[in-house]
Amino acid sequence: MIKKTFCLIVALGMVISFSACKKSNTSSDSSTYSSSEAENSDGSASAQGSETQNSSEASNTSGKSESASSGKTVSMATSGNVNGGLSGVPKSLKGKTLTIYSWNVLNDVPGANNLIKTFQSKTGIKVKWLVGSYDNYQSEIAAMVAAKNSPDIIRMRGVVPGTLSLMDPITVSGYDFKDSAWDSFVSQTYTFNGKTYAVNLKNTLLQQPLTMFYNTELIAKYDLSDPYTIWMKNKSDWNWNKFIEICRQYKSAAGSDSTPWTLNLYTDYAMTYGASVIKRDGNKFVSGMGDSTLLKGFQKMAEFKSEKLWSDRWDMNGFNTGKHLFFGPAIISARKAQFQLTDLKAKGTLGVVPYPCVPGQSTYYQNIFEVEAYGIPKGAKNAEAVPYFLRYYLDADNYNENQFFNDKKILNVYKYCMTKTTLVPEYSRHLMLYSSCSDEYTKLNTQLLSASPNQIQSILNSYEPVVQRALKEQNQAISALK
Repeated sequence: MIKKTFCLIVALGMVISFSACKKSNTSSDSSTYSSSEAENSDGSASAQGSETQNSSEASNTSGKSESASSGKTVSMATSGNVNGGLSGVPKSLKGKTLTIYSWNVLNDVPGANNLIKTFQSKTGIKVKWLVGSYDNYQSEIAAMVAAKNSPDIIRMRGVVPGTLSLMDPITVSGYDFKDSAWDSFVSQTYTFNGKTYAVNLKNTLLQQPLTMFYNTELIAKYDLSDPYTIWMKNKSDWNWNKFIEICRQYKSAAGSDSTPWTLNLYTDYAMTYGASVIKRDGNKFVSGMGDSTLLKGFQKMAEFKSEKLWSDRWDMNGFNTGKHLFFGPAIISARKAQFQLTDLKAKGTLGVVPYPCVPGQSTYYQNIFEVEAYGIPKGAKNAEAVPYFLRYYLDADNYNENQFFNDKKILNVYKYCMTKTTLVPEYSRHLMLYSSCSDEYTKLNTQLLSASPNQIQSILNSYEPVVQRALKEQNQAISALK
């Protein structure tokens, strides 16, 4: 893990949080796949030749796309399966090489290697998977665009105007992406000035809601209530009151030096109330620092800290080895193919539930990590092929979902988070702000971690000018998008 301090009002432990979805790799590692190739040990193939979830959907359900090269209307079925989504691929795309840019090796997605091979076999389109550096992602994309060597698809890790400025609207492919198969929450998150810059399917396993992980072995050892059992019996019973109760019981049983919860974000508690550090207002972002609910959430976190219920560092290794009971990363870490939490996965003691809900609150807010999405950079040479690849690669029906996560319970949690909760892109907004004022956010972060409840308000007030300066910069970049 590459440690770095991230954004506004994030727990110090979040230094590794962005790395939670990445694997150490060599920048710009390149692999070209074909249906007949053997896989390497890292999961790549041998090189060949070298805003809310429940918002209304768009009305267009035809699934038709306008072929960018031929000008003909191409029918694309709603499902991305072989007999549907790939049946209308233009013959002119056969032999083309579609280049995808990501910060992960392909093998991090269980079953993706075989899926890519099938895609190539059925369409005649070659796929080249480029692995870049997570920490230098935007600068690498900028360099490729400037050199007129752009990939065709870029995996997006959040709404950062600097990255969006390197992108074409997704419709440059000749397809409008308005049919019901596409996730309207993702599309809206990446839409500015009427232009959508990245998309994902509604029926996909490739999304990253934040969830609460726990160690089932420790639950049994200390005779504690099992969170998944509580949640399955009655969703509203898995709330913050119950969560804190279990934390206190664990601390009492395991010893005063134990830390029940290794933190993800300082905003974890406030987010479930619908509060947000940054709010979106049309095509611009505004500060939420004055929100009384945000203040209340931060004060509660300070109270929990005074009881030593959470650790101020992102301690994934400590959680993996049984040092902590709870841990709140993106659910991507629970994939079978993921390199993280290997001890718990091997023992079958990794439990996963949604974040606790607010007692008595009707809306269940769920933070989503990087808002997994895919876009087309300026200068892409094979944009027309992009819709066909995404409809196939992203479709959950093309994967063995029962083998995707570490167990079927986790799959159940994933589906619930993505379909039954109101998603908020809180983390993605932090990423946007970090790009403007990283050093000042680090200082703010440090102050919050050591603050008492009655100090929170003055700290937030003192950093409001920093937030406003960052928002001005980001909003100007959004306005400049063409």
